[in-house]
Amino acid sequence: MSVGNVLAVVTLPDATLQVFCSNLTLWQTSTGAWSDTSAFLPPQDDAGTEPNSWDTLAVCNNKDGIAQVWGSYLNLIATELNVVTRAKTSLASGAPWTGWGKFPRIPPTQIGDLCAALSASGEVQVFAQTNDTIVTCWERGANEETAYFGWDAFGTAPPYVGAGPRAVTLPDGRLQLWAATLEEQLITCEKESTHPGAAWTAWSSPMGDSIWSVDGRLGLDGNVHLWQVQADTWQVLTAAFPPTPPPTSINTWTPVALPAGTMDVRNLAVATLADGRLQIFVVTWNDTIPQQTFLYTQYQISGDNFASWSEWQQIAVLS
Repeated sequence: MSVGNVLAVVTLPDATLQVFCSNLTLWQTSTGAWSDTSAFLPPQDDAGTEPNSWDTLAVCNNKDGIAQVWGSYLNLIATELNVVTRAKTSLASGAPWTGWGKFPRIPPTQIGDLCAALSASGEVQVFAQTNDTIVTCWERGANEETAYFGWDAFGTAPPYVGAGPRAVTLPDGRLQLWAATLEEQLITCEKESTHPGAAWTAWSSPMGDSIWSVDGRLGLDGNVHLWQVQADTWQVLTAAFPPTPPPTSINTWTPVALPAGTMDVRNLAVATLADGRLQIFVVTWNDTIPQQTFLYTQYQISGDNFASWSEWQQIAVLS
């Protein structure tokens, strides 16, 4: 199992959201309505032809609040995998994006997933799942214009990773990582302190089964909220628990009621809204139109642990 996640969401400075999914993007307008989809393609290769599609996407806000996106794609001419990045040019609503810049190349040529998160010290840290393990690199300074160090092996070697990692920011700013192993079990680790050079804890013992992918965020209730896609049913389960220490097992997964008529959730992403509430996005098929994929979203109506959720809204037809 190797899951390339091509769904990523970021909260913009004006408190609206922008979603990146495969070769498309869409965003909320000032009224909260969703725009039509627009093309969001990898840069042209050396021969001037467009690569087919993104293999994986990641997005986060820098310390100054500016959104930055990363993607990996196959260069069809050089038959090599490139990692590129671009950022918003300012905090202004509707600000354009910079051009694409090359990111440090990962020596192995396979990237199964990318993740980017803001560290407690204000630098962005990027994680990549490659060749069944995890590598990472750091921003050299705390803004979108600084360079990055080269890729290094991540802390203690995890069990073979098939999906993830995904980062949850804890109340003190430390990062907590979650990933799924090749055996479709959940593992986690976290920074030992807020110091930039702090070590990571050892990876937890694998827990659960049939976990295809995972994402999560810290909720207003102070708990970590996780969602996972089941590999055997393609359905979504969720759980919430105190942020630290990470649990040694999670036995309270609750099924998420999906939009009527949908089947086979293929991608899932979670966003934190400007007021701290959570919003989830899923890419799924519809059983009445199996050739098409759809993007749905729902959000917490309040920040309470037992808060109700909005009705699902279909915001895009992807194919």
